[in-house]
Amino acid sequence: MIAMKPIPALDEAGRRHVATLPDDPLLPDGGYEGIVSAGRGSWYAVTCHGERVGTILAGIEPTRQGDELVIIAGAADVCPVYGPLLVPTMNFVRQRLAQWLGCKTVRFHTARPAMGRVLGDVWQPVETVYRSIV
Repeated sequence: MIAMKPIPALDEAGRRHVATLPDDPLLPDGGYEGIVSAGRGSWYAVTCHGERVGTILAGIEPTRQGDELVIIAGAADVCPVYGPLLVPTMNFVRQRLAQWLGCKTVRFHTARPAMGRVLGDVWQPVETVYRSIV
């Protein structure tokens, strides 16, 4: 069973997970921690059958339809029960965490074009983002 709980700061497991994330030169000062210290995101610990297996950074943005949960970053190990945790974790976020936080929708950005095929029909692509450094 997958579960998620807020954590006030990165712990040892969280630091290990965040170290696997790709470097983004456009993160604010302080990187992911800068997002948290600015009050724009919170850390969540992901567990699988009680074992810590992942860390997610998420924030909430208002929209005309209601608040939207935004997955800013996340990394996970392989769960001994479920294997790769991408699909179960994203479905947990969609079904439980967003509702618990009072959000109507969930959004994430990815550099992986195949993500939509992996996640299935409940996730719909809504934009393609291009970035150019000038």
